[in-house]
Amino acid sequence: MLEVDLTFIIPVCLSLLSFIVIFIYGKKNEVNKIIKYIPLTSVVTLFIGVFVISNYYQGRLNEDETKFLKLQSLQFLYDSVSIDRKAKLETIDSLKNLNQELRTILATISKQEKVIGDRDNLKDRVKSKIVSTQQEIWLIESYNEIIDIPKSLEAGYSTTGTTSNFTFNCPTDSISDFIDLKLQFQDSTLVHKIACIYVDVFEVKAQENLRLFDQAYKPQKGINAIRLRNFLKKPNTRINIGYVLKSEIDKKYPHLELMSCKSNITP
Repeated sequence: MLEVDLTFIIPVCLSLLSFIVIFIYGKKNEVNKIIKYIPLTSVVTLFIGVFVISNYYQGRLNEDETKFLKLQSLQFLYDSVSIDRKAKLETIDSLKNLNQELRTILATISKQEKVIGDRDNLKDRVKSKIVSTQQEIWLIESYNEIIDIPKSLEAGYSTTGTTSNFTFNCPTDSISDFIDLKLQFQDSTLVHKIACIYVDVFEVKAQENLRLFDQAYKPQKGINAIRLRNFLKKPNTRINIGYVLKSEIDKKYPHLELMSCKSNITP
């Protein structure tokens, strides 16, 4: 930035100097030949300086726009299997680093656009990306931590098939690659009594259901959010989500309070 600042400062100083000299010696009949060329020199230098500055900032803006387009194309796809504590923190750190780079680009773009004007709403696009990235960070931070599936659940579980202890709405998205399951317990004190939240997915068949996925999660107060692949894109699939109490977890067939969602896709 120093060479740009000097390119701007030098012609301005020369212009100021010319006005001072002309003011002092302008009324005299004999003016030094060098003094006569100062105004012209300062004007030419000023034009050259403006040209250099404009091209410099234009080049920098092009570089920042290219960098922004690369950052904008970055995607952090993650399903529930990969969101253990380590992967979760690594993903959040990556998104925070992304936002820091975007803020740096935004700061330089703001300086550049003061010289060469607005560039295709680039600044607004960068701001929008910063906001969406921050929202993604908040979303990932809200996801429940994955824990090992209790061995007692590997053999199966018992259930009444319904519960009123938590609120849950089945996802209706049959297009996206991932869906978010969100539940909230009616009584927050229940969280301390829960061994795990459990999710399993089945392909419903005439003779025997085929398990496609299962995972356990650590319960938390407030919204419990779980991301997994959108199995509801396939016909004849069912997602079960529920919880097992600590008092039940060591039984042969622990009792699971659950709700179910079925695919609306027809075969």
